[in-house]
Amino acid sequence: MDVLPLLHMFSQDKNDRFSSEDHAPSNINPSVAMAIAGKLPTSTCDSFQASRKLGVNAEATRNLLTCVLWTLKNVERDSLCQWMSELTATRLATLLHLLDACTSCFEYRPRRRAPPSSGYAHAQVTQDMRSRLEDVILGQGSAREMMQRRKGGVPQATTEKLRWRKEQMTYKISTECQERPRDDAFFHDTHLDGHFATEASFIVLDTLERSVSTIAQLDSQQHLVGLALAVLLHALGKNQSTTVLPHMFASQRSLVFKFHSALFDEESTHCADLCLLLLKHCGSQIASVRSQAAASLYLLMRQTFQIGNNFARVKMQVTMSLSSLVGTSASFSDESLRRSLKTILEYGERDAELQETTFPEQVRDLVFNLHMILSDTVKMKEFQEDPEMLLDLMFRIAKGYQNSPDLRLTWLANMAQKHMERGIQMPIFFFYVGYQHGNFNFIDGISK
Repeated sequence: MDVLPLLHMFSQDKNDRFSSEDHAPSNINPSVAMAIAGKLPTSTCDSFQASRKLGVNAEATRNLLTCVLWTLKNVERDSLCQWMSELTATRLATLLHLLDACTSCFEYRPRRRAPPSSGYAHAQVTQDMRSRLEDVILGQGSAREMMQRRKGGVPQATTEKLRWRKEQMTYKISTECQERPRDDAFFHDTHLDGHFATEASFIVLDTLERSVSTIAQLDSQQHLVGLALAVLLHALGKNQSTTVLPHMFASQRSLVFKFHSALFDEESTHCADLCLLLLKHCGSQIASVRSQAAASLYLLMRQTFQIGNNFARVKMQVTMSLSSLVGTSASFSDESLRRSLKTILEYGERDAELQETTFPEQVRDLVFNLHMILSDTVKMKEFQEDPEMLLDLMFRIAKGYQNSPDLRLTWLANMAQKHMERGIQMPIFFFYVGYQHGNFNFIDGISK
């Protein structure tokens, strides 16, 4: 842990760690997108990474972290817990940073297709077709010749030149022997890396839970709990095996349930990051991942409501996160998100304990609002060349942020920017007049 600042940093841009890998063009102004996506200051883990100096290279760092994971897995559980209990708060924080580094180093890589083999197979098929065509043209492949060959027999010396003997030639056997091991080695390496990343994630998760148990016994735990939550969110933001994800979601639900106040710390971005990640996984095309993410999101809303009879902040963060996800990721499925929202709605309708409260109604309102924003944002792509329809859709999206004046104003400002691009000055003038006086109804009337 003492040389941790000297290790290689595998995440080059961790400020964007929760964003999608593949981005598509967006109709939203960059400044507006930043506000809607909730681009926030760096977390505690990020500030620690910024203090790194040049030191150990990537290969040596990977070997060192492998040794760390091996030790954490094979040491006796009682000894590990005793060692953690004797650590100071500073050393516990360093341990959490070490787990965060392991998450970046051993990220799960989805399976890739094997590289295409050489063009020999295609060339062989082409050569066979050419030979057959020559036989037909020269009359050597006719049925009459075949009957004569069957009656009279063919000398053994001439059989070596027949096309059906070609598979016995040495050059074909040697080529197959060269091609197959390379493909087998590729798949072997892919599976090995996948299993290794999965095992590393399990070790990190197990150690993180033991660290949280130790932190819970300390007097001043707020900072360390926030750091542990940041490590877990970082892991959820990385590519993970479907074997690991259910356990990560279970740990996330447990951590949020035990330390709910840490999630809503005014100085942290944990609530925004968690909502963004849960929505991202709700849009996954894998059913098991969607179900886990939907359950986590529903329990987050439920627990927040039980504490204050409202979950306004969660509503706002979920709505902001949706605007930043739709249409920006190749792996994000709008249809999958709709299924997850339907699951959340069913949870609210079947929750007997809260049926007599306003919670089911608030859930329905949120889901309806998200459906409306989802539909409008997806349609924006269809009307890139139709400014009138595009502005109308943007106005409807702004109406969806009725409980968030800042976001509503941001979308209306984006509409004013679109008017400016078209050279229409009057709506812009009235917009800024209404903005200065805080008259949103006036702005809405002008926008229409």
